[in-house]
Amino acid sequence: MKWNFTKSAVGVALGCLLAATLHASEPVDLNADDVKTIAENLDGIGPVKARAIIEFREQIGRFGSVEQLLEVDGIGEKLFMQIKPYLNLGALSEAGHEGQMISANGKRLQGSSSSLQGSAEAEQ
Repeated sequence: MKWNFTKSAVGVALGCLLAATLHASEPVDLNADDVKTIAENLDGIGPVKARAIIEFREQIGRFGSVEQLLEVDGIGEKLFMQIKPYLNLGALSEAGHEGQMISANGKRLQGSSSSLQGSAEAEQ
Protein backbone atom coordinates (compact mmCIF):
# COMPACT_ATOMS: atom_id res chain seq x y z
CA MET A 1 0.00 0.00 0.00
CA LYS A 2 2.78 2.44 0.84
CA TRP A 3 4.26 2.11 -2.65
CA ASN A 4 0.92 2.99 -4.29
CA PHE A 5 0.49 6.00 -2.01
CA THR A 6 3.96 7.27 -2.87
CA LYS A 7 3.36 6.67 -6.57
CA SER A 8 0.06 8.57 -6.36
CA ALA A 9 1.67 11.44 -4.45
CA VAL A 10 4.38 11.76 -7.08
CA GLY A 11 1.74 11.79 -9.82
CA VAL A 12 -0.22 14.53 -8.10
CA ALA A 13 2.93 16.58 -7.53
CA LEU A 14 3.95 16.24 -11.19
CA GLY A 15 0.44 17.17 -12.30
CA CYS A 16 0.51 20.33 -10.19
CA LEU A 17 3.94 21.24 -11.54
CA LEU A 18 2.79 20.73 -15.12
CA ALA A 19 -0.34 22.82 -14.55
CA ALA A 20 1.75 25.66 -13.11
CA THR A 21 4.16 25.46 -16.05
CA LEU A 22 1.36 25.57 -18.60
CA HIS A 23 -0.33 28.61 -17.01
CA ALA A 24 -1.90 30.42 -19.95
CA SER A 25 -1.37 34.16 -19.69
CA GLU A 26 -3.38 36.67 -21.67
CA PRO A 27 -1.37 38.77 -24.13
CA VAL A 28 -0.18 42.06 -22.62
CA ASP A 29 -0.11 45.31 -24.59
CA LEU A 30 3.00 47.11 -23.35
CA ASN A 31 1.71 50.38 -24.76
CA ALA A 32 -1.78 50.36 -23.26
CA ASP A 33 -2.36 47.91 -20.40
CA ASP A 34 -2.54 49.06 -16.79
CA VAL A 35 -0.66 47.87 -13.69
CA LYS A 36 -3.33 45.33 -12.73
CA THR A 37 -3.51 43.76 -16.20
CA ILE A 38 0.26 43.50 -16.54
CA ALA A 39 0.74 42.06 -13.04
CA GLU A 40 -2.09 39.52 -13.40
CA ASN A 41 -1.09 38.26 -16.85
CA LEU A 42 2.70 38.03 -16.72
CA ASP A 43 4.24 35.39 -14.46
CA GLY A 44 7.11 36.91 -12.50
CA ILE A 45 5.71 40.44 -12.75
CA GLY A 46 3.97 41.82 -9.69
CA PRO A 47 2.49 45.26 -9.06
CA VAL A 48 5.87 46.88 -8.34
CA LYS A 49 7.48 45.74 -11.61
CA ALA A 50 4.25 46.46 -13.51
CA ARG A 51 4.32 50.01 -12.15
CA ALA A 52 7.97 50.32 -13.24
CA ILE A 53 6.98 49.20 -16.75
CA ILE A 54 4.28 51.86 -16.95
CA GLU A 55 6.59 54.57 -15.58
CA PHE A 56 9.19 53.62 -18.21
CA ARG A 57 6.48 53.74 -20.91
CA GLU A 58 5.46 57.21 -19.75
CA GLN A 59 9.10 58.37 -19.96
CA ILE A 60 9.67 57.08 -23.49
CA GLY A 61 6.19 57.72 -24.91
CA ARG A 62 5.59 54.18 -26.12
CA PHE A 63 7.51 50.96 -26.57
CA GLY A 64 8.97 50.61 -30.06
CA SER A 65 10.02 46.99 -29.45
CA VAL A 66 9.36 44.44 -26.75
CA GLU A 67 13.12 44.25 -26.18
CA GLN A 68 12.97 47.75 -24.65
CA LEU A 69 11.43 46.03 -21.64
CA LEU A 70 14.98 44.95 -20.75
CA GLU A 71 15.70 48.61 -19.91
CA VAL A 72 13.17 48.52 -17.05
CA ASP A 73 14.72 48.00 -13.60
CA GLY A 74 14.03 44.47 -12.39
CA ILE A 75 13.55 42.94 -15.83
CA GLY A 76 16.46 40.67 -16.67
CA GLU A 77 17.13 38.44 -19.66
CA LYS A 78 15.72 35.30 -17.99
CA LEU A 79 12.44 36.94 -16.96
CA PHE A 80 12.16 38.67 -20.32
CA MET A 81 12.52 35.40 -22.24
CA GLN A 82 9.87 33.83 -19.99
CA ILE A 83 7.27 36.54 -20.66
CA LYS A 84 8.20 37.54 -24.23
CA PRO A 85 5.61 35.24 -25.89
CA TYR A 86 2.86 37.12 -24.03
CA LEU A 87 3.93 40.64 -25.03
CA ASN A 88 2.68 42.83 -27.85
CA LEU A 89 2.93 46.49 -28.72
CA GLY A 90 -0.72 47.18 -29.45
CA ALA A 91 -2.07 49.20 -32.34
CA LEU A 92 0.47 51.00 -34.49
CA SER A 93 0.12 54.69 -35.23
CA GLU A 94 2.33 54.61 -38.33
CA ALA A 95 0.73 55.80 -41.54
CA GLY A 96 -0.98 52.90 -43.24
CA HIS A 97 -0.78 50.58 -40.24
CA GLU A 98 -3.51 51.83 -37.92
CA GLY A 99 -5.28 49.04 -36.09
CA GLN A 100 -2.55 46.49 -36.68
CA MET A 101 -0.58 44.95 -33.86
CA ILE A 102 3.01 43.85 -33.54
CA SER A 103 3.76 40.51 -31.90
CA ALA A 104 6.68 39.76 -29.62
CA ASN A 105 8.83 38.71 -32.57
CA GLY A 106 8.22 42.01 -34.37
CA LYS A 107 5.81 40.69 -37.00
CA ARG A 108 2.77 42.73 -37.89
CA LEU A 109 -0.38 40.76 -37.17
CA GLN A 110 -3.02 40.90 -39.90
CA GLY A 111 -6.78 41.02 -39.48
CA SER A 112 -9.40 42.99 -37.64
CA SER A 113 -8.80 44.04 -34.07
CA SER A 114 -11.12 41.26 -32.86
CA SER A 115 -9.07 38.60 -34.66
CA LEU A 116 -5.66 39.98 -33.69
CA GLN A 117 -5.60 38.28 -30.29
CA GLY A 118 -6.25 34.92 -31.93
CA SER A 119 -3.42 35.58 -34.35
CA ALA A 120 -1.04 36.34 -31.51
CA GLU A 121 -2.01 33.17 -29.69
CA ALA A 122 -1.67 31.07 -32.85
CA GLU A 123 1.85 32.46 -33.34
CA GLN A 124 2.94 31.03 -29.97
